[in-house]
Amino acid sequence: MGIVLGVLGGFVPDGAAEFVWDLLRKAADCENKAGGRIILDYKIGGRDEAVLSFKKEQRAYDELAERARAVERAGADHLVIPCIEAHYYVESLKNEVGAKIIDALDCTARYLIGIRRKGGTVGVLAPSDAINAGIFKEYFNEFRLIYPPKDIQDNLVMEAIICKRGVKTEEAVARSRKLLKEASGYLIYMGAQLLVSGSWEISSVLRQEHVGVCLVDPMRVLRDEVLDLIKG
Repeated sequence: MGIVLGVLGGFVPDGAAEFVWDLLRKAADCENKAGGRIILDYKIGGRDEAVLSFKKEQRAYDELAERARAVERAGADHLVIPCIEAHYYVESLKNEVGAKIIDALDCTARYLIGIRRKGGTVGVLAPSDAINAGIFKEYFNEFRLIYPPKDIQDNLVMEAIICKRGVKTEEAVARSRKLLKEASGYLIYMGAQLLVSGSWEISSVLRQEHVGVCLVDPMRVLRDEVLDLIKG
């Protein structure tokens, strides 16, 4: 039967939906695969800004832990959380369930080392809350991390993220991409040898062809890790 993958939607429902669709599409192309099933826990509704501010950590953790246990009871033997912000709680969640949690940021750190980027300068494009919580510093401690200064973070990165959360028109996507390209250009100017995309809103509009260095999306690294398990 293969693995039974539990997918916990994080604080951005759209991110979980896109991850599952991308995984299913790629899995269909796999040869000699062991196969498997997906159990999706998808929270209906928008982002919870109170949770994302990490001012109510216990509330967010309790909710994720409850959902992780529910998915495990439904039969999941592996868990993924396609949400960067939710990785703030991953280490604690590992003590809550017996299912193996496939950690997207741990996979990404190993991926970067695998492509000989250890010790390199990594530019981080992510929501301010995720940066301020120290998520990237914890996982990427073998790299030199650089972030946009406050004015660029507020006026370019966060403005692009907020714009993408709104009405999903072509104009909104184009504006978000323009802002993120400007922020990327600044990080590259400051010495970034590659960029890490730290949220669904960013990775959904900023692609490799839009920047002049390697752009790494942890959710695609996570997807490939799961695909290796599916192939058996």
